[in-house]
Amino acid sequence: MSNTPQLYTAVAANIELDCEKILALWNCGLTHGGMPEAKFDWYYRKNCGGPPQIFFLCHGPQRETVGVAAVGRREMRVGTQTIISGELVDFVAVPEHRTLFPALFLQKEIRRLTLKSQNSEASSGGSHDILYGLPNPKSLAVVKRAGYQLVGQLVRRARILRLEGYLSRHAPVWMGQLFGPLLDRVRMGALALRAIATRGSGLELRSCWLDRPDSRFDDLWQRVVAQSWMNNVLIGVRDSAFLIWRFIDCPLRTYRFFALVANTDDRLIAYAVCAVDGETLHVHDFLVDPTVHDASKKLWIALSREAYRRGHGNLSVEFLGAESIQQSLEAIGLVKRQQRPLYASRSAAIQDDGTLLKESNWYLTSADEDG
Repeated sequence: MSNTPQLYTAVAANIELDCEKILALWNCGLTHGGMPEAKFDWYYRKNCGGPPQIFFLCHGPQRETVGVAAVGRREMRVGTQTIISGELVDFVAVPEHRTLFPALFLQKEIRRLTLKSQNSEASSGGSHDILYGLPNPKSLAVVKRAGYQLVGQLVRRARILRLEGYLSRHAPVWMGQLFGPLLDRVRMGALALRAIATRGSGLELRSCWLDRPDSRFDDLWQRVVAQSWMNNVLIGVRDSAFLIWRFIDCPLRTYRFFALVANTDDRLIAYAVCAVDGETLHVHDFLVDPTVHDASKKLWIALSREAYRRGHGNLSVEFLGAESIQQSLEAIGLVKRQQRPLYASRSAAIQDDGTLLKESNWYLTSADEDG
């Protein structure tokens, strides 16, 4: 089959009218945890940022539908400026059209149709200031050639909480069974001492689990973005409405909120959104009030001890952003394990001095993905 340019077109899809066709294309390669209908209803029909834009890849004069991709709308902030970003999601093509040109054609068309043009009144201009995505290794060549640039790495970090399994992989099983629990207690004891050492530094905090966000999460969000250093940081909105949609309404897994609150006035100081993945407690999002001394350290110490108490073998988190935050995670024992590249493209209409697509000026977690 000849994959020449004139044989392909990109056509906008309708969420309701084309639902069955979209789901049928997903079956060619996207599993969505075995719940594609639930993912479609949540992410496409009920997205708190508005419905994603969906595009079909069509082939030939009859416009046979051979692929699909979408751009999910994500509201972000840089200081007081609102940035409308789009996440590249759910790209799939039927097997006979999984070659370089069809994928490249569709990604270029999506970029052209969804990014704002320099002249906002141009008919071809879209509504997004930035497009971003986390392509798999097979898609890197397409993303690069489509005009996206590397922002940085979404780094997955992990802390081993129970050493028995780890030791048993590198030594006789009996040694892991004997020494693992002993070493675990020593390491948890060291964390307890670090927790005691932070009690005299600033505000007294206590930890608790919450089933859903409340108005205190809005207050924390406003305090965070009010900081002057946030004027150069691109961060997705993390108010209670977004957190409820992204985590409570999400049908793909169950989340809970681990929170640090002030003893004096019950004010929310920090949170981590957690989900269980086998033996691992994974943090899908976190936010800390930067004005409270040692709040970040207290959050990760408290969460590590709580995860151990609940029987988890590991604690993990993914983050892309400032090196100072990466270093603070490393210092608390969350060691780099894997990383995934983030690519992005900005609209020519955005007034930017070149810093907007720098890794140090982003704040990205698993919350900024599509679940």
